[in-house]
Amino acid sequence: MAGFEADFQGSGQKGRFDALCAGAPAGLQDGVCTPGHRGDNTFDPALPVTFNLTQKLDWFGTVRGRLGVAVTPRVLVYGTGGLAYGRVSTAGSVSAINVGGFPGADGGTFTPVAASFSSSTTKVGWTAGAGIEGAFADNWSARLEYLYVDLGTVSGTLATPVIALSGAPLVVGYRSHVTDNILRFGVNYRFSGT
Repeated sequence: MAGFEADFQGSGQKGRFDALCAGAPAGLQDGVCTPGHRGDNTFDPALPVTFNLTQKLDWFGTVRGRLGVAVTPRVLVYGTGGLAYGRVSTAGSVSAINVGGFPGADGGTFTPVAASFSSSTTKVGWTAGAGIEGAFADNWSARLEYLYVDLGTVSGTLATPVIALSGAPLVVGYRSHVTDNILRFGVNYRFSGT
């Protein structure tokens, strides 16, 4: 048995990342949270950078083919696969304290700084899964279905007002591979008796 199916649904699936990144001690090239970058913060490891990132799959849909085998006259086992699409929203913030001058007995300035960002994008990917559907009464059937959805990667960068050890603005970046595992149960009614 072969068929074609399309669906659309809201999601609300969220992911969150919070980090408290201590500054790099004097002489080190790498910070705790930013390997390859010259320091997370200014001059003092006691003045950390706070980084928060939240991602959400707002909604998604699929357009799939379905191919199955009737294992009994009333039970169908099937595989399904095809196109997936969805909207991914990303929001984040970075905060720290910039140090100016020479801290210590002769003075210095401590300036709190922060930046935030948000974006959303519609991604296209693929889906695959399997299910079982069985008739339990005239015109009525129920199904249990598993879908794996892969929408690829979402990434971005932000130049912050935080001044790194190199004297340049600290740049934070993110890169996420957006996937979802869905298990759903459905009840179907067929309007014709055949």
